[in-house]
Amino acid sequence: MIVRNGCVKDYQSIIDLDKKVFPAEWIVSDNFVLDVFRKNQRAYRVLEDEGVVRGHYCFFPLLKRDYENLLNGQIEEKDIPKYVVDYSFDKELYLYAATVLIDVNVNREKRKEYAKALTDDIPKFITGLLNEGFTIKEVGAIAITKVGNLYCRKIGMKKSHIIQEGIEKYTVFKLKL
Repeated sequence: MIVRNGCVKDYQSIIDLDKKVFPAEWIVSDNFVLDVFRKNQRAYRVLEDEGVVRGHYCFFPLLKRDYENLLNGQIEEKDIPKYVVDYSFDKELYLYAATVLIDVNVNREKRKEYAKALTDDIPKFITGLLNEGFTIKEVGAIAITKVGNLYCRKIGMKKSHIIQEGIEKYTVFKLKL
């Protein structure tokens, strides 16, 4: 089992995993994933076990203005690919944590193992970017489920504010680096 940077060949596996877990209205399109890969090869991290993608997480690098607009509900998640940037030494970047996902069609022990591997990889990934000289100012997320709320707290994020979309309210979490 390894956690590695995703690549274009992984896009269908990423979408297939999303389909196993999320309602249809939350599934990203092929173009969404491919457009992100075209702009940033390291936005998706995938967990591969015996040659099969069994999980992934994505941290979309954004400029501050776009990051704040997204976390304040002024940019829709479906439009993220328009705003994703490549890592650059001359910009301060903000990471939007959109998904941490594991294959639900494996046994409980494997799910726990996969979840731990992805969770353990997140600080290594961020530390690696910082060690390469990238300026990452903050990580943010919009928790839309109870599990998402718990996960954000578990990895050290702090509640920032609540946004409302129609009748639904969602918690925004942030972690300053």
